[in-house]
Amino acid sequence: MSSSDIITLSTIVFGLASIIINVYLIVRDIFF
Repeated sequence: MSSSDIITLSTIVFGLASIIINVYLIVRDIFF
């Protein structure tokens, strides 16, 4: 793996994590 692949993967993982956190916060606000 080259360094650019690692950067791309970390960017994707960070994006997915932020989306999951946002969804969790929205669901928590709605249901709790």
